[in-house]
Amino acid sequence: MKTIRLFTGLLFIVSAICISCQDDETLPLLEPKVSQLDFKAEGEEIYFQFDCNLHWKLECDADWLHLSAKRGTGKGIVAATCEKNQLTVPRSTEIKIFAEDKTETIKVTQASASSVLHFKTTTTTVKAEGEIIDIPFESNVAFTLDTKVSWIERMVSADIPDTLIRLRVFPNYTLSDRQEFVVASETDGILKDSIKLQQTFCINSAATDSLALTALYTSTGGNQWIHSWDINQPFNTWYGITTAVIDGQIRVTAIGLWENNLTGNLPEELSYLSELTSFHVGDNHLDGPVPLCFTQLKRLELLALQGNNLEGNLPAGLGNLPVLSALYLDNNRLTGEIPEDILGNSHWSDWKTSNFCQQQEGYGFTNCDQGVSIETVEKNILIAFYESTNGNSWNQKWDLDAPVSEWYGVTTETIDGHLRVTELRLWENNLSGEFPSELGDLSECRMIHVGGNQISGELPGSLGKMQKLEMLAIQNNLFSGSIPAEIGGLSNLVNFYIDNNQFSGIIPDEILNNPNWGAWRDSGFCNQKAGFGFSNCP
Repeated sequence: MKTIRLFTGLLFIVSAICISCQDDETLPLLEPKVSQLDFKAEGEEIYFQFDCNLHWKLECDADWLHLSAKRGTGKGIVAATCEKNQLTVPRSTEIKIFAEDKTETIKVTQASASSVLHFKTTTTTVKAEGEIIDIPFESNVAFTLDTKVSWIERMVSADIPDTLIRLRVFPNYTLSDRQEFVVASETDGILKDSIKLQQTFCINSAATDSLALTALYTSTGGNQWIHSWDINQPFNTWYGITTAVIDGQIRVTAIGLWENNLTGNLPEELSYLSELTSFHVGDNHLDGPVPLCFTQLKRLELLALQGNNLEGNLPAGLGNLPVLSALYLDNNRLTGEIPEDILGNSHWSDWKTSNFCQQQEGYGFTNCDQGVSIETVEKNILIAFYESTNGNSWNQKWDLDAPVSEWYGVTTETIDGHLRVTELRLWENNLSGEFPSELGDLSECRMIHVGGNQISGELPGSLGKMQKLEMLAIQNNLFSGSIPAEIGGLSNLVNFYIDNNQFSGIIPDEILNNPNWGAWRDSGFCNQKAGFGFSNCP
């Protein structure tokens, strides 16, 4: 009996202990292992733990701190990732842990970044014509930017990233290269950095036009000219100089100094005259070579150097000037061969007729009678037409390596012993682009039919030279502008179809007075696309 009582007592004690253990396990538990997380300025990842026997959630209102978990049950192991601190002051936040009615807080701090103010390059080169440039830049402090000079201007707008400084650099219309330091300085500190901007001078300016004219005056004995210049006055007042205002500057467009007692050599600085269309210094006493600078003057239409003592070979490239139509070089002392680009130019026959080959006694070109065959000239015209109307996109393309007589839509005939182009039939062949002016030099062509394509631009007046043209069919295209009056002089042009284009303006009197006008009118001459048309259609 005594033993039973002892056993019962022990059982009561063990039961009490077990009940006590069970009560401890069901108590709400939330115990963080750390109370604070300290991050470096560069940013890093730190794990923190907390004991818990409940459902929990984490909250943090800082967008620069990211937690690997926001909710869970039981013990928590969470990674906290801190972004780089770009600021020069420390920052802090809190991570709050919620579990039923319990709340714990872990403080978070991050060290401040070191002050930074830095251009990521030390030097940059800017175009002479000026441009807008973006310079890579890094800064986490307030700063000011000193450009010091009026030709550099900082641009500020909301679309420019903080990592860039945008500058507008104006054209350099001086006569020398220039450079300047742009300096960034911390507003309330000692940090400072700079970048050097370098800019050459612009050769397409009023200043360089003046430089070219001064060089011409000096190298050709300007003080001995019949009509001299007062170089202390503006160059637009000088004898023989024509100017125009282009892009806000006074630019030289023509020089006329014939029979003015020019001597010496023509200077290479003439290449600066990028807006020059006419240069006439015929019948003077110039010597030396024809300078290479003329081959750079892309707007030159007339070059008259006749009646001087110019000598040596002609520079290659004159014949490649895109709008040069008048070239006079007779009565000089030129020798050697005429370059192929001149012989192949569509204006060569006109130049040759203007006594191109006639030089002073004992001088002259070795290949004056050779020239380039008319077949080659007309082939080059067709190639120019092919390229200008995007031949690579045609439905029926040309094999430019094959004989011209085999090209799609091209008809040739032998005339005076030469194979000449007499017809172009390329309707509905997906032609686009524009008509080249050279097309008018196909002097034996009787038909051009390019209807039903997408050709745009103006109809070139050079077609008025095609006196044998009997049919010109350009209907159903995108031609625009006025009808050139020159076409009115084509007496053999019986069939002229231009309907369904974008022509406008007035019909020239030369067209209205052509004996074939009635037939042209009845063929829909006045019928243009909606919104276009001639104001004087009968």
